[in-house]
Amino acid sequence: MRVHARAIGVVWVIAFAAVALMAWPGRAFATANAPTQPSSASVSASSGVNAANVINYASKGSVSVAVGFSEAPYEGSVTVTLTDSASTLVTGSVSVAANNTQTSFVVSGIDTATLVDGVITVSASHTHVTAGTSTVYAGTSATRDTSRPTVSIIAPTASAYTNSTAPTLSASVTDTEGVATVQFEITGAGDSTFANTGSALTSATTGSTYSYTMPSGTLSTDGVYQVRAVATDTAANSTTSSVVSFTVDTTRPAVALEYAIASSVPASTSAASTLTYNPSLSRP
Repeated sequence: MRVHARAIGVVWVIAFAAVALMAWPGRAFATANAPTQPSSASVSASSGVNAANVINYASKGSVSVAVGFSEAPYEGSVTVTLTDSASTLVTGSVSVAANNTQTSFVVSGIDTATLVDGVITVSASHTHVTAGTSTVYAGTSATRDTSRPTVSIIAPTASAYTNSTAPTLSASVTDTEGVATVQFEITGAGDSTFANTGSALTSATTGSTYSYTMPSGTLSTDGVYQVRAVATDTAANSTTSSVVSFTVDTTRPAVALEYAIASSVPASTSAASTLTYNPSLSRP
């Protein structure tokens, strides 16, 4: 009986030693039984990009990347990296809790301000906190276009006067990637609230000039109006021009003769029926 008990004790010691060796980092047993990394992952920008997968001027300060693993990753961290053509990179990361069961992660608030415009490579990696192993997963690239259009009102000119109730509005617009739309906005007479006038223009009238003629009688009230143009490019970057003020004046001047001319006083009449007064003739 004593020999049997001693044999059982030896078995228990060996079993505990084996478990300890397997849990001891750096041992061959630990390496052989270390958790494996997810076999694959889908990686792509999920917000901060438009429908064309473009990071533009408005969204460049906060981009989110979604990572979907084929299997739930073990405790550690998920890091996403955005790299431009000059090899400049920005990163963001989230922690993976112990006993994790989720496969999808989103890394938010990545600022791309230091990157240059062009193709942006997106990737992700998972690092296992215990095993110290890390696996990189390639993702879908995005395009960064933060260059905004240049736009200025060229008609009417600043402080101009017009007697037209339907003036033509013109703006000069350029963009490195291409202009998508130009929308003119105008205030009421003596007002400061802008509203769209006409539909957005999708093509230039000539060269880089976009023009819109307002319908007759649109500006029926005399007074000072303000106009501006909003240009949007193909990456959804937009620029609002400086405001130009002009005056609509449709009131004709009043004309009155200071002296009545007797019918006996000769006067000459031109072909345009202009009355000519001769000061050498005396008043009756």
